[in-house]
Amino acid sequence: MMNNRISVLAAFAAFLGIVSWSGVSAFLVSNPELQVVTPFLDDFAKAQEGVKLHVDLDIPEHVAAKKRASSSRLFINNLTIELKGGLGDDRSKTPLPDKYKGPAPITRTGPLDLETHSHGTFVSVKGTQTVKLEHGCWEMTWIMGRPSGSILCAFELAEDVTRNDAKLHAGRLYMSFPVFTEQGLEEMRLKKSNYELTYKKHSDKQQEELEKVNVTSNLFMKAVHFRRAVAANEKASLMRTNAYDHIPSNNDDLISLGDGLVLFKKGSVFSQRTDAEKGSAAREAYVGDAFVKQQ
Repeated sequence: MMNNRISVLAAFAAFLGIVSWSGVSAFLVSNPELQVVTPFLDDFAKAQEGVKLHVDLDIPEHVAAKKRASSSRLFINNLTIELKGGLGDDRSKTPLPDKYKGPAPITRTGPLDLETHSHGTFVSVKGTQTVKLEHGCWEMTWIMGRPSGSILCAFELAEDVTRNDAKLHAGRLYMSFPVFTEQGLEEMRLKKSNYELTYKKHSDKQQEELEKVNVTSNLFMKAVHFRRAVAANEKASLMRTNAYDHIPSNNDDLISLGDGLVLFKKGSVFSQRTDAEKGSAAREAYVGDAFVKQQ
């Protein structure tokens, strides 16, 4: 069972190395040099032992934003898990993706034990159905020099779960929740605020100059205002980024953990399965969202 848990979480750790969440086609073999776990991460993980989390899953038929609102939904509620320690420390066996050969290597605890106190349930025409997620484990990952990391949970789903047209395929199931140090979160919030203020200044300037283009009857001034609008648009376009999208602004969206860490309540759900009909290899895909509460 230990090897099964290690292989499950190892595959997901490799998957999470892709920032775009588009999945990977292959995993690396063992690379102990990149898998050195710093003491602070072990301390962070030890502080979470005994933490109980209540998790609800929202699995839509379509994950694309345009189709999501009208999609059939599979809501799985009342999954309760407890974070534990243990499962050994042979971290060199856990593969990492090529991404972490770069200057910012990932640090990780390796797989740790997870106890499932209650399986999730959903309601269908057949009544209340239980979703058994087995062989659970978790780990914490961090990229050196960053103020945030992730708490990853991995499970095995023995059979497909379906409600109307929404479907969760059998195979490996992963949940990822962003985790921050309290100090790091405040620093990122400040940077996010400065970014938003500056971006708004350029956007407002663009709109202001475009309005002046429409108001003035002087052709020369029309050209001047239009040029200024273009310059403001260029400044806004050059600084546009989604780097701060994952930074929570509201403390109500956070859960306080041990050792000065906070957890973002909204996470992502990924599934890895083999498409037997097409004969394709195991692949990972974003399939929905997870929402966590602390007991």
